[in-house]
Amino acid sequence: MPTSKIKDIQPALHSSENKGNVLTATFLQIRRRLQVISTSILGNPTEAEDALSEAFLRLWKSPQAWENSRQAEAILTTTVRNISIDEVRRRHSHPTDSLEVIPEGKGTTDVIPDELEVEQRLCRLEKLISCHLSSLQQRILHMRDVDGLAYSVISEQLGMQETAVRMQLSRARKLLRELYRRQYPD
Repeated sequence: MPTSKIKDIQPALHSSENKGNVLTATFLQIRRRLQVISTSILGNPTEAEDALSEAFLRLWKSPQAWENSRQAEAILTTTVRNISIDEVRRRHSHPTDSLEVIPEGKGTTDVIPDELEVEQRLCRLEKLISCHLSSLQQRILHMRDVDGLAYSVISEQLGMQETAVRMQLSRARKLLRELYRRQYPD
């Protein structure tokens, strides 16, 4: 990104509103690059998106004020990278099978045990979703992962900010992963 665009955002940040504006503006400008960094570390775009949401949330809650967007960019990049690396380390210390569903038409259809295993995993996930997620998280998860709606559409339909939708989805996915790994360590 050209430095002239970065300098144009807002140079002074001392109130929490200005801090949020610069953080949000910088995050939106470099989001694609952060996604690429996180995906290259994690190898999974969904987990990378969760890492981005987590980084943004951590920095949003931080009392630190940034001097300019260049500083916010550096902190965002470092935070996303560190969260992604932490997730990889956590995965290696607690290895589990992937929870991703095999798309229709892929894989072997002759092998019934594989289909039963996928169905069993889906039933487990549905149980965890209904028992542990709030109704809002359930709606957002369904709208995004089942209906395939964009974040902007979800935020509009629910009357929420797009970042709040991303945060809720990230927290829901993270909770599901942790609960699944804890309850079904096979």
